[in-house]
Amino acid sequence: MDFGIPQKINTFDDGNQIYKYMPNAWIIIGSQFNGQKVKLKNKIDEKIIINSISSWKLSPITIQS
Repeated sequence: MDFGIPQKINTFDDGNQIYKYMPNAWIIIGSQFNGQKVKLKNKIDEKIIINSISSWKLSPITIQS
């Protein structure tokens, strides 16, 4: 689990479509089911929390030089 590493959501479904147009930078703040589901906090607006999303829908944000 990549706690503290910014993540982006690649798949917006299952009720998470409302977050599609928000800044796509998230921090994992919790996990369940051996990391299969995670809780996210938006990196830009920390009031925005996603309580449960499948971890396979995420990927780390990488900086390319």
